[in-house]
Amino acid sequence: MVPGMNKPTASFKSAEEYYAHDKIEPERDDDDKPIPVPRHKRTSNRVAWVSTRNLMTDDSLIARNIMFATAMSAEGLKREAGIKATGRKTTKPVQELTLAWHPGETPTRAEMESAANEVIKLLGIEEHQIAIYCHRDRPHPHIHLLINRVHPHTGKTATFPNAHRKLDKWANQYELRRGNIVTKQRAAKFRRMAKAKEMWPDDTERRAYVEQKRKEARERSPIRPKNQRWDKLKAAQVRADAERKKSQIADSAASEIAKADERQSSVVELDAMSDAGGIVTADPPPLPSQEARERPQAIQEAAEHDRATERRQEAQRRAQASEEHRRGREAQEVAEGAHRARLEAEKQRPEAEVFDAFFCAYEREQTRQGLQWDRTRNPAMEWNMALALRAMDKQQPELRQLLNERFNLPVDDPGGFRRALTNLSAAQGRALVSAVDVLDQRMDKEPGRNWKRRRHAFREIIDFYGQQRVLNWDGDSPQHIFTTTIKSICERSGLADFYRNTLKPLVTRLIDSVRSKQALELSQPDPDASPKSKGSTLEL
Repeated sequence: MVPGMNKPTASFKSAEEYYAHDKIEPERDDDDKPIPVPRHKRTSNRVAWVSTRNLMTDDSLIARNIMFATAMSAEGLKREAGIKATGRKTTKPVQELTLAWHPGETPTRAEMESAANEVIKLLGIEEHQIAIYCHRDRPHPHIHLLINRVHPHTGKTATFPNAHRKLDKWANQYELRRGNIVTKQRAAKFRRMAKAKEMWPDDTERRAYVEQKRKEARERSPIRPKNQRWDKLKAAQVRADAERKKSQIADSAASEIAKADERQSSVVELDAMSDAGGIVTADPPPLPSQEARERPQAIQEAAEHDRATERRQEAQRRAQASEEHRRGREAQEVAEGAHRARLEAEKQRPEAEVFDAFFCAYEREQTRQGLQWDRTRNPAMEWNMALALRAMDKQQPELRQLLNERFNLPVDDPGGFRRALTNLSAAQGRALVSAVDVLDQRMDKEPGRNWKRRRHAFREIIDFYGQQRVLNWDGDSPQHIFTTTIKSICERSGLADFYRNTLKPLVTRLIDSVRSKQALELSQPDPDASPKSKGSTLEL
């Protein structure tokens, strides 16, 4: 199966006369213009059958006239349907589509019409006027769909975004259903795409992987300016101009020399004739001076000097690009070395110290750091707070059940949840991290749950909150940025209801507490304070 879609055209008459009749070579007049052939003289031997949709007739001529009238009445149809007649008027209402089978296949008319119905449903034009023509003039069976893009009831013009991709995918599935794969390259392409989707079920991770590979390829290759192609074309043009100028100079010099030789020979002949017959001759034309003979050589030297200057400038540009690339690589290596050093230092810390930093209470960190968010001193606080936020999400009942039943963490009490999380022992903490990771790995594979997207959204909220903690909260701008950003994160991740019902009140109280004078005090908060106390973060 090979589907094909042409660009929209403007004439129903030309399309119908081509599909409903045999192809003929028209006669031409004295001006070599084709002479139209009357309709009654045209044959239709190659047309096996004709079928229509939403036209109430199978006559090709009547169907063509109905589609033409519908297209011309688009504005009136919009008014009757109560639709504003905005935008440009459609000038190309005709859409042509072809479905071709392999020469070895012999589909019946019912199978062809069934395939046409599937394509019509795929493109979303079930209510549009369509004429289907089956031809038998080629070795392969094929049908043509003549589509009226104007809707017969609303007057709207249909568009087909990504139609070629949709038809390509449908044709592959069609061959799979029939059990006869004839387009092997297309089938191999879709198998590769399915394998890639299995490796990266999340489009975000796949795009990140592709971007990382592209970045590595760019780093391995020398840096080139963005306008490198223009520079090459300009250099080629300069070289061509220099060669043309050089050729012109050589031709001019040869012409001057030939003229000088001709003048010299004329003078010699005249002198000989004067000596023989006493003929008095006029003064001979002057010969070209030394300056005139040296002028072409000077022009050629100037062109050579320009080319040498251009080569030096190109070498300087390449050297500068190479130096910038080297500096970039050195800076990246320094940053990667510092990152590896931090990771090694983190691995060498005692287990107890790592765990204490992992599950330390935010109130204690707030007192010690003075309202400063320091991830290097407390790297696991983000995970801790993100888990508390996830516990309030009722769209993750599996996580709430795991935290409440197995680890006895009160998910419906944010303040109690934070205190219970802080009081876990080292063994319980490790078991909690392992259990949550196992649950996330299992739930990420369930279709339709968006588990990974919601989990990443909570981490993104905590990351943004951590960045805003160090800002100056005087004025309305930080509050506006904070609320709108968290709202956009939730809406993008499918958490709009969670933000409206649960997170928005917490964010409002958080901003009020941070902006108040009491939140700027560095006193030790009461561990038995209620969830609404000013010392707790995000009411967790």
